[in-house]
Amino acid sequence: MRLALISLLTLTLAVGCGDGAGDNKSDDGPESSEEGWDDGEDGGAGGGAGSDGADDSGSDDGTDDDDDTREYEGDDPGECSDEADNDRNGLFDCEDPGCAGSPACTEDGVGADGGDGDDDDTGSIATGDEEDTASAVEETGDDDESDTAAEDHDESDTAAEDDDEIDDHDGTTGPECLITAPDHGEWFWNSDLIHFEAEVADETDPPEALDIRWNSDLDGILGTLSASASGVVTLDTILTAGYHLITLDVTDTDGNMTEETINLEIRDPMAHDGDLDGYSELAGDCDDADPYTSPGAEEICDAYDNDCDGEINEDFADEFEPSDSKEASYYMGTLGGDTGIMGIGAGADSSSLGMTLHSADDEDWVYFDADDDWFDSPNLRVEVGMFPAAGDYVVELYLDDTMEDIATGSGRLTVSFEGEGGFLGGLFSGSGDDDFWVRIYSDSWLASDCDHRYTVEVSAY
Repeated sequence: MRLALISLLTLTLAVGCGDGAGDNKSDDGPESSEEGWDDGEDGGAGGGAGSDGADDSGSDDGTDDDDDTREYEGDDPGECSDEADNDRNGLFDCEDPGCAGSPACTEDGVGADGGDGDDDDTGSIATGDEEDTASAVEETGDDDESDTAAEDHDESDTAAEDDDEIDDHDGTTGPECLITAPDHGEWFWNSDLIHFEAEVADETDPPEALDIRWNSDLDGILGTLSASASGVVTLDTILTAGYHLITLDVTDTDGNMTEETINLEIRDPMAHDGDLDGYSELAGDCDDADPYTSPGAEEICDAYDNDCDGEINEDFADEFEPSDSKEASYYMGTLGGDTGIMGIGAGADSSSLGMTLHSADDEDWVYFDADDDWFDSPNLRVEVGMFPAAGDYVVELYLDDTMEDIATGSGRLTVSFEGEGGFLGGLFSGSGDDDFWVRIYSDSWLASDCDHRYTVEVSAY
C-alpha cells in the first residue's frame, strides 16, 4: 500500500510539471521547448534530474505507466545497494521506501562492513527459505505423527473390540476348571490305575451341563464323563509308558472353552533305570536298585554278580576251574607209595596245587589214582589249608563212591586213608589202581576271602 501511494504521488507531481512545460511551449513556441530540453541537458545534476522527471512524467501519461507500476526499488537483488535510482523516482537505494525492509538498509547489513550487503541479502534470503522449509517439514512431520497416532488409536479400538468378542460372546466369561489330582510332575508305573479329579464351574450353566474331556497327547481321549452337581469331575485310567501332557477341556453351552494342563511321567518298571546307572532291567541290569551292579560294572570280590553275567567273582576263580563237581574234578595224577618188604624200605610220593573258593557256591574237586599192586597198598594223607580263621570249611575224602574221611573247621584240615598195609596186605589186596576224590567247600564263606588261595597236598606212603 505504501509503495502504491508513493507511485501515485510521483505521478501527480510529474503531471503538474508537464502542465508547466506545456504553457511554456505555447508561449515560447517550439524553440523555447528545445531550449528547455537543452537547459535540462546542460544543467547540473539537479536540473537534469528535474528535466528527466518532467520528461518521464510526460512519458508516464503514455504507454510506460504500467511499467512504472510493476517496478520499484529493491524488487531485484542488489538494487538497494547499487547507488542507482532503479525505479526513477528520485530516491536512491536505502532512501527509497521500497528498500525499507532490505537487509542492506538495516544496521547489520549497512553498518557491518559499509558495503552493499549483497552477500548478507543472499544469506538472509536463503536463511528465510530454509526456515520456511524447516517449518513446512515440521508441520508435515506433525501431521504424519498425528495420522500415525490416529491409526494406532483405530487399531487399539479394533483390538479392544476383538477382545470383547473373545471374552464376552454373550456378556459372560468362559468356564472355570482346576485339576486337583494328580499333582503336576508326578510319576506312575504303567500298571497303576491313576485317579484324576478336577473342579469345574460356569456363570450361567450348571456343572452337569458342561462338556468335559480328558485328553493325553500320547493316548488321545481318556474320557468324557460329566461333572457332579457340586462341580467335581473324576476319571480313573491306566496310561502307557512315556511323558504325558494331560489336558482337561471344559466347554459351556455358549461355546466358551477353558482348559487346564498337567504333566505326568509313566514308567515301565522293566525299561526304567531305577538306580540311574545307565541300564534298565530290559537293558540287562540284574539289580536296578544297586547303582554298582550293571552290565558295565567291574567285578569285585564280594557276594554279588557285579557285572550281571550270571557269575559271581569269576575274575577271581583259580586256573583249575571248572572243578565244581565230581565229574569235573581236576586230575592230580597217579601216586604210588612204596611199602617195602614187610614194611621195610617204604617210600613216599606226593602232589600239591593251589586253589580258591571264589564264591559261596564254589566247590573244588580233585582226584588221583593210588597205585595198588600185589605187594603195594599205600596209605594216604590229604592236607588242605590254610583257611581263614573266621570261616568254616569242609574237606571230604572219597574212595570211589564211599566217603572215607571228613574234616571241618579252619586253618589246616587233614583227611587220611589207611591201606591194607605190609607185604601180606599188599599180597592179598589184589592189583590195580584205587581212585580217590577230595571235595573242598565252605559252610561259612567270607566274601572278602574270595581270592584267598589254599593248597591241596596229597601224600602216599
